[in-house]
Amino acid sequence: MAFDISSNRFASLDESPSPTVKTWSHKITTPIVQPFHSPDIIHVGHRLALTDTQFTTPVKRDTSVHDLANLPPAKTLQEHTGGNIVVSPARPAQEDTEVRVEATIAEIMSRMKKEMTEEICKKLKADLGDRVATAMAELNENLRMLSKAHGIRNVEDWCIKRMVKLLGIHDDETITTADVVDRFLNSFTFGGVTKGDIESLKHSKGRQMANEVIRIKYGMDGIEDMARVWKFLKPSLEGADASRYERLYKFCTGTTPANKKN
Repeated sequence: MAFDISSNRFASLDESPSPTVKTWSHKITTPIVQPFHSPDIIHVGHRLALTDTQFTTPVKRDTSVHDLANLPPAKTLQEHTGGNIVVSPARPAQEDTEVRVEATIAEIMSRMKKEMTEEICKKLKADLGDRVATAMAELNENLRMLSKAHGIRNVEDWCIKRMVKLLGIHDDETITTADVVDRFLNSFTFGGVTKGDIESLKHSKGRQMANEVIRIKYGMDGIEDMARVWKFLKPSLEGADASRYERLYKFCTGTTPANKKN
């Protein structure tokens, strides 16, 4: 038996013929909005022209774009403003060639702010360094004078005290330094020191100087010395002492009133 494979053996099962499918083609067109043109409207441009940054540089014709972009004037402008160097048109140098630096105001302001901050910090550091150096010099001078006075006073005092001990002078005995020296020279021999060294203790200028350094002479001539002393004393005081001695300092230097009672 032969079969026709082109025929539909299940045609009898179809309840209805296949529907006809139609294809629709629809093109959506977006209208183009044309800019409004009016003979009464014009567009005015705006730009910032920095006149002191506009100048020319003589170069050979056909200088390469690379060399144009590295011209010293253009590099200097870029260092000050930032931005990018642009060669226009981008071709070897001709009459219409321009080498410009393109930067935004924000970039320029940011760069200026940074440079100003660095300059201010540098000046502040320099001023602070000078002030610290001055303060240290004053401190060193005061310490040198105090150390010298303290040292001289104690060396001479110990010399006198040793002589007093050797002579057997009692603490309650009233005697001058000159008398101690004379009695010692009459009673003892000594070595490692001269007679002149011992005699210098009778009327020592060093002891007088030490007293003047430690105890500032009252009067207008001593005001500056008192100011230096107070400058270094004040940071060491705390609490009630700080307030009390500041009031006393002002009183002793005459900056607070003192009126005689009626």
